[in-house]
Amino acid sequence: MRSFICCIAMFVGWVSSPINANEAMQNSQTDGKRLSLYTATPVQAGIRYGQAAGVTLVCYGLKTTDAVDALKARFKDEDLAVFNEQSNKVLKSWVQTLNCEKSGGPNECKLSHVWSCQQALKEIGPDGTALPGLVEQKTR
Repeated sequence: MRSFICCIAMFVGWVSSPINANEAMQNSQTDGKRLSLYTATPVQAGIRYGQAAGVTLVCYGLKTTDAVDALKARFKDEDLAVFNEQSNKVLKSWVQTLNCEKSGGPNECKLSHVWSCQQALKEIGPDGTALPGLVEQKTR
């Protein structure tokens, strides 16, 4: 199971290419500073936008906030193209997770969903460590 989760983590890193996308993610998580909607680069913002879009597909009980639309609205022209490229790569990996394309069975698939949703909530939830406020718990 650990190797499966490691494979997912490596895959997300791989789809976040070019190298500067990986560096951006590592820097945003290791320098102790959170990104904000107004300081994120197109690469960083695109990665988190794709993550938020994936949450809506996979995670029961979570929804995106208005900040997601505001994040995309910041970019124009070439920056928007970079943003869209990164978000599409990340969203593709979430779709693969949803469809259980890389899992060894229903148990691994369910665990992959749960782990991915927990990680997304830690990173982009209300108190997120990467870019907070993009997703939140649904209210009834």
